[in-house]
Amino acid sequence: EWRVDLQVGTTSRATTEFYQPLFENRSLFVAPRLELERRTQDLYSGTERVARDNVRTRLVGLDLGSEFTRFGELRVGAVAGRLQATQETGPPSLEPPSGHIDQGAYTARFIFDQLDNASFPRSGFAGRVSMFASTPQLGADDRYTRWDAELLGAMSIGRHTLQLSAVGGGPAGSDRLPAYDQMVWGGLLQQSGYPRGSLTGQHLAFGRAVYYYKVANQSLFEGLYAGLSLEAGRLGTPLVPGGISGVLKSAAVFMAIDTPIGPVYLGYGRAAGGSSAAYFYLGRP
Repeated sequence: EWRVDLQVGTTSRATTEFYQPLFENRSLFVAPRLELERRTQDLYSGTERVARDNVRTRLVGLDLGSEFTRFGELRVGAVAGRLQATQETGPPSLEPPSGHIDQGAYTARFIFDQLDNASFPRSGFAGRVSMFASTPQLGADDRYTRWDAELLGAMSIGRHTLQLSAVGGGPAGSDRLPAYDQMVWGGLLQQSGYPRGSLTGQHLAFGRAVYYYKVANQSLFEGLYAGLSLEAGRLGTPLVPGGISGVLKSAAVFMAIDTPIGPVYLGYGRAAGGSSAAYFYLGRP
């Protein structure tokens, strides 16, 4: 199977992968892949944006994995490539290193998914755990190991749905994460009330409870939803001195439509510290 995915927006990405089972039961497969990405990374001091960087990444990788029937898959592999960051706005003290950064890492990822819908699940559970071990043995300029994980479950009664989720990540071991690969958070349903991507640091722990009601069934769309979210998280060691850190609490209300090209959200969030924001999203937050 040859798959190509394209994404356009603040983060634009093109990925291609060739999936080749080694046995008929797919108990083992290989998957070479190529990833090209260009993203905008904003740096904040408190809720004020102080710099903006443009980051370009090129990676080539090879995974060896196994599928567990309909439940999920496990992959291990390696990647190599280059990253280059240029400052669009901001002070010289926050300017990224000139030139490119070589990347090379061993990777691992475990995914299971039993949700009945990718965007607005009404039942089931899903989770993932990923590791990225950057090492000079594969040509990387920096040595560090980054982990991240997510767990999500949903249950419904009639048109009412409750969704619970938890997200975490940070460095594994004594090596700190470099500035270009730290935990980036903030935005609708990701500590609502703060600007998108305004929370950047070494460690992240986050939990969320979302309630949504299916207002109507549509012939063209999957459904129209109204919902609210209660969120709590902790960000450790912010990238920018004076950046938001510590225990954070927030809430959000939203309307959403599940369309053939992805979910559309219109929402408003407010944080316990007084920060608030309005959001319009095409795609999952």
